[in-house]
Amino acid sequence: MSRNYGRNDIFCSNRLSIIIIAFLTVTTCYMVRVDVNVTLLSMVNFTSTFNESLVSTNYLCATTDITKPSNLEVVHSTGSYFWDSKTQGYILGAFYWGYIFTQIPGGILLLRYGPKWLGAFCIGGSAILDLLLPTAAELGPGVLTALRIFQGLCQGVLMPMIGCIVGRWIPPNERSRATAFSLAGCQIGTIFGQMIAGFFAQPYPVPDQPGQFLSNWPYVHYCFGLFGIVLVIIWCFVVYDSPEQHPRISPEELAYLKYTLTTESNQTRPLDERGVNETNEEPENNVESKRSVVIGLRQSAAHPTSENNFPDTDENPNHERPIYGFRDVPWKSLFRSAPFWSILICNVTTNWSWYTMITCMPTYMSRVLGFSLAKNGVLSSIPYLMQSVFAQFAAFLSDVVITRQWASVTCVRKLNNAISMGGMGLGMLAVGLIGCNRFGAVALLVTSIGILGAASSGFSTNPVDLAPNYAGVIISLANAVATIPGILGPLFVGYITKDGTTQSDWLIVFGVCAGIIWFGAVFNLFATSGTIQPWAHNRRRS
Repeated sequence: MSRNYGRNDIFCSNRLSIIIIAFLTVTTCYMVRVDVNVTLLSMVNFTSTFNESLVSTNYLCATTDITKPSNLEVVHSTGSYFWDSKTQGYILGAFYWGYIFTQIPGGILLLRYGPKWLGAFCIGGSAILDLLLPTAAELGPGVLTALRIFQGLCQGVLMPMIGCIVGRWIPPNERSRATAFSLAGCQIGTIFGQMIAGFFAQPYPVPDQPGQFLSNWPYVHYCFGLFGIVLVIIWCFVVYDSPEQHPRISPEELAYLKYTLTTESNQTRPLDERGVNETNEEPENNVESKRSVVIGLRQSAAHPTSENNFPDTDENPNHERPIYGFRDVPWKSLFRSAPFWSILICNVTTNWSWYTMITCMPTYMSRVLGFSLAKNGVLSSIPYLMQSVFAQFAAFLSDVVITRQWASVTCVRKLNNAISMGGMGLGMLAVGLIGCNRFGAVALLVTSIGILGAASSGFSTNPVDLAPNYAGVIISLANAVATIPGILGPLFVGYITKDGTTQSDWLIVFGVCAGIIWFGAVFNLFATSGTIQPWAHNRRRS
């Protein structure tokens, strides 16, 4: 009964509406995060630098067209800000300076206060600051850098919040799909963020003023900011910290969620805590007991009396103790756990490539491959569309394999990590080696970033496998450390590529990305686990 109860109701359930709003939240946050990567190309006046590079042998992709410069789609600069590459690198990386500092505090605050109001702060703060970004640019690069730091501070709780929602609302057999769908907002937000930014930022000639061009780049930030404000209002009406607190949840769905989430916790307790007669396999003669549990859960769902109103039955002999703060987390055991370190290292090594691409791909497309801003926005978005599609396919296949017990959760997580990270590293190295073949470079970028979608069913979902109670904490720790590549990546690219036009320098960038992510893929094969850890049980003290 427990295997089928409530499963067919997912399409009209409250948990589905919450996952949809979580997806929109991630989408909006990423739109706000990446828009400046494109609009910066219109803010800054780089025409003189770009023209000098056209006659230089350093502009490798132009050497075959030096005698035919009309073949290049020269991007006319409309910017009124004369900021050098170093200053632009600071602006591009500033978001992650703030992002790193609210990861761990955000995870702790989620334990105490839940995801609802922290999520509202995340969305609303980011949106308001994006509305102010054009004004900050007028005030100078220092003010713009500070604003981006504060945007990062607001969004630091984003990924821990998603993990917290999945852990509290989603049954184990739906988590791969729920996580993959929510995190698809990373790719969809990047797609729409760059495409819309490229459309608005594309320079257009001023009538009756030959050689003069204008751009509407500020409207990118106005549109995204207003959308975020509307979304935060919807968020406050739809999202609640737990199923028990939701005023509109049906008794049947509440009973189902209580049963599945409580059964997972009880079945994965250590054997000495469960008792001699308890095992992970449900005995065949226990049907009546399971039926009485579900009936009791239905009754308690219809008349909830507290946030953790689980019935006292033989299947739930001890309540889980609420987790409120820093002291409740088993830090020592956590840091001694090899599966935790696998999640951390996979996040760090993947994010070096991910952040390098998300911040610097528009620059590579425009100043190396020579695409206009409009084409740049579209072409830079295609890889993330493929990543989103591949993520949903990998999630569906992973859930099928786990549900039908064709392979263990550990095997599924390791395989997804190996495919996504190994494939991306191979593709990025190929991008550097293919040189100035624009079609080939775009195709390889689409493939290498697209295959990374399998990570949504790998290390991105893995914290909920290891410790549902502490998923937000694990994600916050991993994201905090994995934000360092977002800070160092743009600075590294700026240092290596200098004026951004030397193809041989970009080969170094792509080669470093490949080597780092391959290290994470190999480490994953030895350390990843898909089973709940002994330290993950937080029981009431007698």
